Amino acid sequence: MDFLKPRSPVQRYIRCEAELISVLQEIDGCHSYHEYQCTSLFNYAVDKLGVTRDVAYNFVNVARKAKAISALQAGIQDGSLTVSKVKKVTSVITLENQDHWIGLVKSLPKEALEKEVARVNPKVLTPERAQYVAEDRMRLELGVSEALMKKLRRVQDLLAQSQRRPVSLEETLDAMAEQFIERNDPLEKAKRAH
Repeated sequence: MDFLKPRSPVQRYIRCEAELISVLQEIDGCHSYHEYQCTSLFNYAVDKLGVTRDVAYNFVNVARKAKAISALQAGIQDGSLTVSKVKKVTSVITLENQDHWIGLVKSLPKEALEKEVARVNPKVLTPERAQYVAEDRMRLELGVSEALMKKLRRVQDLLAQSQRRPVSLEETLDAMAEQFIERNDPLEKAKRAH
């Protein structure tokens, strides 16, 4: 009755994480997600493996980072590192600083690890998120630099002047997206050519 041992389910879970990382690396390495009519490894994980978008994002990031940093790969494979903690350091770990970050992953609780990463890379404090709030409406959250915010406000002012009324940031983003698509989308260029 191994399944009754307190750590056995956890050990199986960690082993399954390592197996999934290996599978994703293999599929990514030869781009075999195309064989499943998927445009990316992320789409393969969501559409074919049935994981949520957040789980797919985390596992794909960890798989790619572990492929680049063999010490991460070894830690995931031997169970000394978990995906839930490694995902916290993928934005900051490099070949040069891997010993430092792997040591922190092993020694710090998740919250302290997040704080260390945020100290080095403040962008992680404002992760990008998009979620449905109604059938055809989404909430978008992201952090932007002060310089980008000034550009957005300038575009908003120009749009308000051209329309002779106040415009929202949503209207500003929509106008910018429309203009970019019109100028750069090959499908739009093809429509104009005909």
